[in-house]
Amino acid sequence: MGFSIRVLEGPEKDRVFTFDRIEVTIGRTVDNDVVLPDPSISRQHMSIRDKGGAYIVKDLGSSNGTKVNGKVIREEVLKTGDVIVAGNVKLRFEGGSGAARSERAVRAERPAPRARPAAPAPAAGKARSDPRAAAPAAAPAPGKPIIRAQRMRTRKAEPEKAAAPDAEANEKTVAPGTKRSGSEKKKGKGGPRLQIVTRLVERFRALPKRIRMLVLAGLGLLVVFLILAMVRGGKQVIRQMTDHSNEEFAPGEVNSNNDFMTFGSGPNIDTLCLTKAVFRFKYGNGRATLVYQAGMIDNLQEVAIQLNGIEIGHPPVTLDKWTDPIFLTLPRKHLLENDINRVTFVNTVNFGNPKAKEGWGVAVLGIREEPLPQADPVKAKEAFDLAQQMDKNRDVALPNAYRAMESYRRARDFLELAPENQRGDNYQEASDRAEQLDADLNRRFTDLMFTAEKELNYNRTPKARTIYRDLMMIFPNPEDPRHQRAKAKLEEIGE
Repeated sequence: MGFSIRVLEGPEKDRVFTFDRIEVTIGRTVDNDVVLPDPSISRQHMSIRDKGGAYIVKDLGSSNGTKVNGKVIREEVLKTGDVIVAGNVKLRFEGGSGAARSERAVRAERPAPRARPAAPAPAAGKARSDPRAAAPAAAPAPGKPIIRAQRMRTRKAEPEKAAAPDAEANEKTVAPGTKRSGSEKKKGKGGPRLQIVTRLVERFRALPKRIRMLVLAGLGLLVVFLILAMVRGGKQVIRQMTDHSNEEFAPGEVNSNNDFMTFGSGPNIDTLCLTKAVFRFKYGNGRATLVYQAGMIDNLQEVAIQLNGIEIGHPPVTLDKWTDPIFLTLPRKHLLENDINRVTFVNTVNFGNPKAKEGWGVAVLGIREEPLPQADPVKAKEAFDLAQQMDKNRDVALPNAYRAMESYRRARDFLELAPENQRGDNYQEASDRAEQLDADLNRRFTDLMFTAEKELNYNRTPKARTIYRDLMMIFPNPEDPRHQRAKAKLEEIGE
């Protein structure tokens, strides 16, 4: 018997999901049957189960809880038209062929438990616990599929009939799994394994001395290689198991797979940093840009970015995905010229809370420094005027917003080395507007990439192809990673 749910508010609004299954799960990660990518939804928020024609919704320990018709529930029988609220998402249960049955009817159908005969008292000296009792199942690791193991049925073995004595048996019978005493072992060359080893040793000794030396040298190299692999793997395990929040790292570090190293807490993290990840670098006096990626961030305030102890921004919400490279210009007024500086990613949920285990992750690809041009107020004014013109017409053509951002940055750079009292109002306005446009473009890129992936999932390849082409025009600079990402996706599906 099938059932349907309709999304009233939130992602996938007005969409109807229809299922013909015993149970479905609803959450924000892709391993659910209904995926609702909203930060207010837990990774696995709730389930709906068909129990003999009655449909039961169950909250799966979500952060924001589940409501049915305004009432907070843990488990509830659904009726057609019931409204389910989970965080900022509102659903309506469209019902199924057996959804009208009441909870009372479900309970009435359950057979009464059969009376069990009283168990005999345990014999003296026997343990009361049942050795067949299953141990409690361990909780699944985050991000791993839940595997339900069926308990194996066991039954008592029937007592074996006494075997007739064998007149030809010369040895005492030994129970399976027990060892014979030394006096009962057969005399001879030993077991099959010992005989095989003996033969190999004899063959090795029969080899010429030169070949024996080569074999020993090869085995020695193999042992050294295995030891190095174990040591390297051991270091990786230590990095993943020990908190490194109070250590400092260099930007651009890579792991054993030559990928950029990830820092934070959760699955696929190379270096465990529960509360913060600190990166130190030497700065001269140019334009410094932080290039990083972020993942597993549920809300905008979860992680703060600090430069020498001063907050300068926040990574975007990523949910269970990782972002493309993000470029953040480091404000020169907070940088120490010709000195060591520190960029710190602070998890505000875990910081100061030893019991918190919020998952998060960052990877710092590098901190780039480019020389600044000599101060030139005239060129700065020209770049600022062009930026304003492009900004006003940013909705007229796809590349205009990006061109405006680039011109604002040029105007800022031509004033960067000028004395502060000679920069004028255009400097701060150009700086602020360039960052605003970059943030808007990042959000637009994320939204369009998500839409394109959804079109591909529904086999609407032409629509996805159009989106990727638009993205290449929105980010016209071929060296911009966002342009390169859209181009790679377009080539992947074929132009």
